Amino acid sequence: MSKGRTLLWSLGWQPGTSHAFRSLQQLAALPADVIVVDGGIAVPAVMAATKSIPVVMATAGDPVALGYVQSLSRPGGNITGFSLISGELNQKRLDLLRAAFPEADQVAVLINPQNPTAQAGLALVKEAGERLGIRAALVELSSPEGIAGLRSEALRPDAPVLVVPDAMFWNSRHAIITRLEGSGLTALYPEREYADEGGLMAYGPNVPDNFRRAAGYVDRILKGASPGTLPIQQPSRFDFVINMRTARRLGVALPQSMLSSADDIID
Repeated sequence: MSKGRTLLWSLGWQPGTSHAFRSLQQLAALPADVIVVDGGIAVPAVMAATKSIPVVMATAGDPVALGYVQSLSRPGGNITGFSLISGELNQKRLDLLRAAFPEADQVAVLINPQNPTAQAGLALVKEAGERLGIRAALVELSSPEGIAGLRSEALRPDAPVLVVPDAMFWNSRHAIITRLEGSGLTALYPEREYADEGGLMAYGPNVPDNFRRAAGYVDRILKGASPGTLPIQQPSRFDFVINMRTARRLGVALPQSMLSSADDIID
C-alpha cells in the first residue's frame, strides 16, 4: 500500500457545483489511496476530479440511470460502492400508504424532475398505483427555494404524500416536513431521518448501514482489490419508522397492524 491517505468526502449540504469541483480537484491532487463520497453532487464532482484514485460511493442513487457506471455487477473504472435504490422500495411505500389510508384514491408524489433516479421511481409508483386503484399525482420540486411556496392541486388534505428519494430533499428535509405537516398533510418519507425530525412515517434504507458496508469496500481496496471489479450493491437493511407524536397532532389513527410491523415508534 502507498503512503497516501484514505479520505472521506461527505456532502451533507448543497454547495455550489463549481465549489465542489474545485474542492475535489484539490483532494484528488493529494496522495490519497481511496476517496469515499456520500452521494448527490459529490459523485459527478469526484468523477470529474480523478480517473485513477479509487472511489467508494456510500449513498448513491441509481448509478446506471445516472450514468456513473455501465453495470452494477461490474462497474469498471475507478468507482464502486453502494446505492440507496431498490426497485421495489417505492412500491412498498405505496402499499404502506394504502394500509394507513385505505380510503385514499390519490397520492401526491413529490419528485425532483431533475433527478433521473427519481423519474424511474415515479414510473414504479404509477405502476403500483394502477394495481391498487390509486392515482399518482405528480408534484415537482427542483430546488430548496421552492419549498416554502410549494403549491399544487395534488396537495389536498385527503391525499397522502409520497416523497420520492432525492439528495436535495434529504438535505432540505426539515423544511419539507415543516411545509407538509404544517399544512396538515400526511406523508410517507424515504428515510428514517425524516421521521426522526417530525415526519409522520418513513420507510427506506438504513443510511448508517450503507456507510458501514462502504468501510468494508475501503478495506478490500486498500488490500489490493480493484474498484472496477467490486459490484455496486443495493441496500440490505431497511427501517419502517412511525412518529406517533406527529400522528396524534394530525389526528391520524394508524392501524394496529402497522404499529406492530414498525421497526421503531417515536413516542
